[in-house]
Amino acid sequence: MPSLSLVTVVDTTEHLAELHRSLSDQSCTDWEWLIAPVGSTVIPDEVQRDPRVHVVIAPTWVTQLGAGACKKFLCEKSAGELFFDLDQHDVLVPGALEAVLAAAADGSGAAVIYGDTVPEGLGTSLAERFPASFGWETYEAYFGDGKHQALRAFDPSPGSLQLSLHAPLDGLVFTREAYFLLDGHDAARGSSSDVDLLCRAYRAGVTFTHLPRCLVRTRRHVYQRRNLESDQIVANVHLYGMIDEWCRREGLRKIDMGGAHNGAPGYETVDLEGAAINGDIRYGLPLPDNSVGCIRAVDFLEHMNHCPDSTCKHGADGGPRCMVGIMNEFHRVLAPGGWLVSSTPSSDGRGAFQDPTHVSYWNPNSFWYYTRRDQARFVRGITCRFQATRVWQSYPSPWHETHKILYVNADLVALKGQRQPGLSEI
Repeated sequence: MPSLSLVTVVDTTEHLAELHRSLSDQSCTDWEWLIAPVGSTVIPDEVQRDPRVHVVIAPTWVTQLGAGACKKFLCEKSAGELFFDLDQHDVLVPGALEAVLAAAADGSGAAVIYGDTVPEGLGTSLAERFPASFGWETYEAYFGDGKHQALRAFDPSPGSLQLSLHAPLDGLVFTREAYFLLDGHDAARGSSSDVDLLCRAYRAGVTFTHLPRCLVRTRRHVYQRRNLESDQIVANVHLYGMIDEWCRREGLRKIDMGGAHNGAPGYETVDLEGAAINGDIRYGLPLPDNSVGCIRAVDFLEHMNHCPDSTCKHGADGGPRCMVGIMNEFHRVLAPGGWLVSSTPSSDGRGAFQDPTHVSYWNPNSFWYYTRRDQARFVRGITCRFQATRVWQSYPSPWHETHKILYVNADLVALKGQRQPGLSEI
């Protein structure tokens, strides 16, 4: 029985012979390769002749459900204890399988294993396609025929796993136990089924291991572009659950601002009275620096004053903090990579102005001053730096839509020198 089962869904054989050669050249021979051809695809004879290669014809109803359903079908037919998701356009780096087996046997309990990649066929430089402003890091890797420009994968986090171009999808390995514990790929997620599986794995608390070496040379980025709509759907389903799990893994607190009534489960409430933490945020939070993983601010920001004028000190002179001072305070207590999750009546609807207790007014542009240097430079005293991971508008319910009460939602990440996936503009 092989230790490794490699699974590949094939709708073109353009690179399949090269992939097979890279597999045959591995120092580890304890593997099987399951291939599911789609449509009229014919697997080359030189590949089929290898007794370790199994061409598995999936039923039509499976192929019609997409690549995720085909991968799950292959995993169900496999014999190995590790499932290596090998893209049809990839080429294995020498020693890749040996490195994966070593990681699986090192006693760390790794359930998801992945490494770095060498993107090829981009038609431009690696630094141009994967700029540092999006958190990418490149380095020189030496193997096979010499020097290669490698792309360093991100550590597992809510920020990296929710993004299809930043999630570690190249050379991804699951243990059999973890894969079936999660019930494998969810065909209902369509083209997002790989990212969805990673998000579910993270939320389930399984151990991820990032190998600091290249496993594959990949051409995936030639054929794939970021699908913003799919990323938004994945984030809607998984982001807040992953934030909860990240706080648990990192031992960080979660606080709910103004949450004395209807506080979010699992969060410490903060309010003037009747909360877990009582106090006036305008005079600061009684919490240490870098101690909070997530701040929830739902129906809260609109109750905090904006600056009265351009001479405002934002509370630095001992007076009450305005909204700028409060955002600086949020940033102080958040850990590097910590989240500020907010939902606020938008000034693009009626809700911002209809409540007599609302004293500040918000729309998507309002967050520019905390996430973009081009706007932040015009307000003296802004010291916080956030990444605008997601900012969008929606109606929370049909009732809100009927009454034209639009909300602006913002998921921001505290930038404190950490490597952060996605565009950072401040």
